[in-house]
Amino acid sequence: RLAFDIAFAYSKIDGTKMYPFAVEGVDNSIVMAGAAYHLLQHCSKYEQDTDPLKIHPIVSDPFINEVDTQRRWGSAMFPEDDVLDKLHRANMQQSSHRPSLSYVIADFVRVYASPSKHAAFGSIATCFFIDTATNIYEYILTIRNLLQTGGVWLNVGPVQWHQNAQLQPSINELKDIILLAGFNIIQWKMSEKIVAYRHPDDIQVGTRVEAYRPLKFVAVLKADEHAVVKEGKTDTDLLSSTEKLRQVTGRQTMRPR
Repeated sequence: RLAFDIAFAYSKIDGTKMYPFAVEGVDNSIVMAGAAYHLLQHCSKYEQDTDPLKIHPIVSDPFINEVDTQRRWGSAMFPEDDVLDKLHRANMQQSSHRPSLSYVIADFVRVYASPSKHAAFGSIATCFFIDTATNIYEYILTIRNLLQTGGVWLNVGPVQWHQNAQLQPSINELKDIILLAGFNIIQWKMSEKIVAYRHPDDIQVGTRVEAYRPLKFVAVLKADEHAVVKEGKTDTDLLSSTEKLRQVTGRQTMRPR
């Protein structure tokens, strides 16, 4: 949904909607991929009076810490009416004036650490992402590889490291790693608000709550980082640490360039 909202953000020039962002979304989840395929391949072709699908997103949850079992039958409409409306309106425009949105199903590091992706993007937005890393250095170096000089990295989401994580740095340590990777941090905020993972009401009505405090930050890639990579100077502490960790985990060696 984040990729969709960015792609469909527009400004009007001489009364015509212009979409300034060419967006490429990526996910490695079959569930997310199915939703994206339905939206991009089917919903955009529906007639305008076609009703959205009624889904029950939490019907298969274990529900072992619930007060009211009827909550499992809660439903939602997918996509929302405003999303369908945006798709229909976009299809009525000339192809050159439509939003640019594509979707990739892949492992982030394996696809985007490629030299062919070097400096391919002006900005990267990560949402519910960084704590999925097996090796957080891989993610950071891959993002550095993707960004153009002066490119912006925006992040929002939890930092609750998954079981596959080889490193589980604290928030302060994560900030230091990003700085060492050659980024200037413009904004860094750990939210005071607790957000439930599954449904906002869980905090009030559940006997046990799975929740998180989102980390929000904006970082900009410094101008000299790509120059260092081009010169082949890969013996920095950051890259050396990554190579050592990759040897331990058995994953293939990754070079940002």
